Amino acid sequence: MLRASLRVVLLLAFLVPASVQAQTKLYAGPQTEPLYLDVAPKLMTAVFPEHRLNLRATSGGLESLQHVLEDVDAVGLLQRDLLRDHLSRHPDDTDRLVAFGTLGLRCLYGVVREGGWVASFDDLLRSREDGSLLVDVGPPEGDAAATFSAMRALEPDLAEVKLEHRGDLRALHMVEAGLTDVAFFVETPSLDSNLLAKVNSSDTLTLLPIISRSLLASRAEEEAEGSYLYTRVVVERKPWRRSDTTYETLCTPLTVVANSNSKAELLDALAFAVISQDFEPSDPSLTERLLMNAQKVGDRVLRLIEGF
Repeated sequence: MLRASLRVVLLLAFLVPASVQAQTKLYAGPQTEPLYLDVAPKLMTAVFPEHRLNLRATSGGLESLQHVLEDVDAVGLLQRDLLRDHLSRHPDDTDRLVAFGTLGLRCLYGVVREGGWVASFDDLLRSREDGSLLVDVGPPEGDAAATFSAMRALEPDLAEVKLEHRGDLRALHMVEAGLTDVAFFVETPSLDSNLLAKVNSSDTLTLLPIISRSLLASRAEEEAEGSYLYTRVVVERKPWRRSDTTYETLCTPLTVVANSNSKAELLDALAFAVISQDFEPSDPSLTERLLMNAQKVGDRVLRLIEGF
């Protein structure tokens, strides 16, 4: 399916007359992941033929964002949490960017060793007497590392852990061997994930639920939603048992980001494409958002408790 999407985009590129082809770049990546293989081609097709987006691979959302900031003819795919974290550090960039809608979800996955020292997200916030926790967040320029950095801004106690940067299956092997405490990665919900297949087939590895009130909180009171949504994700289908294996974690929406000085025609086309096209996963039953307003619910519960 992913390769089919790319074939359609390549065919469209050859069919467009040179006079019609705008030189707008669409940045997404990495090149082997669904953002590049599936989501980006859908967006390219949605604005065709008025706008031809030339797909360029990046190491992750922050590199895509940097291209957009530097080029009025650039468009990028970026997680909401990474965008908000960047703007909190660089508020002057707020007027330089335009963000459009939601193109599905990117979810946080933590993998630990069964029976290991880390059994809950709260364990990541506590110090170990025998040394720092080792958390693998993948390549330093990747989305998992950037997401963990954004999480640290909301949950400062995460600063105590020591980061490693192997990523993918090498990180899981280190957790399996007991040499790394947690492997952390960010993915589009899918049953085709090689990393989830490795976890599901292992007698040693298990998923670490990622549930944190501070990460669910909005940065500002006027925001309807925070950077993260409390979500239940299906990680394995078991039709013979008529049940699914699910995982409770936090997900962040994927958005389109453009330079605010881009041509109005391009910005209008992107806005229309996002609201008129279906960018959600082909199987929406993979995710269930549990508490859209979990922070507000928690605050009301605390006020009730304090009233007694």
